[in-house]
Amino acid sequence: MPLVATEDSCIREIEQLIEIMASQSKLIEDIQKQTTDEFRRQQVIIDDHAKRVDIIHSELNSQGWNISTKPKRQESPQPVVAFTTVKTNNQDNVGVNQNILFDTIVLNEGGGFHSQHGLFIAPARGIYIFTATVLHMPQASISLHAAITHNGQDVALLHSSANVFDQGTQTVILKIEPGDEVWVRNVHYGGEFITGAKFSSFSGILINHL
Repeated sequence: MPLVATEDSCIREIEQLIEIMASQSKLIEDIQKQTTDEFRRQQVIIDDHAKRVDIIHSELNSQGWNISTKPKRQESPQPVVAFTTVKTNNQDNVGVNQNILFDTIVLNEGGGFHSQHGLFIAPARGIYIFTATVLHMPQASISLHAAITHNGQDVALLHSSANVFDQGTQTVILKIEPGDEVWVRNVHYGGEFITGAKFSSFSGILINHL
């Protein structure tokens, strides 16, 4: 009797386990079906939204709007190029076509300005603004004519009158290629005297990359 009872209980336990497994399998099938149905429902909603966006996009473009539905590509930031330099030391007996030196660098983002030669060498292509101001010493008996020069070509002239402290200023906008050179030089008259003490300066900035 004990052995038969044990066999009966084992059979019942196996039957119960089979029922539980069947129930769990049914539950899993139901969950999978619900998940599939929900996925399909969400996909239909997404497709409907995409069609609506295309319709609105077409309507706006037909009215003259230039709108793209493509996501904008995030571009890497362009390097900053800008410099400001001043003249702290006087420069005497400056000859014709001799560079006017600006010995103190205030700002040199991009590393384009070289103070030992008074020369800016462009590190990037783009549209630049350059400004130069030069103060002429009064002991000079002639006027000062200086130039903002681009690759050896004088772009704009600065004038300072003779026998007085007089300051000339020019501003130019130039299209610059990498490696182009811009500087300020004395033109027309030799033996010029140019004041430092931060009264003379040379600046430039890249305003638009090309």
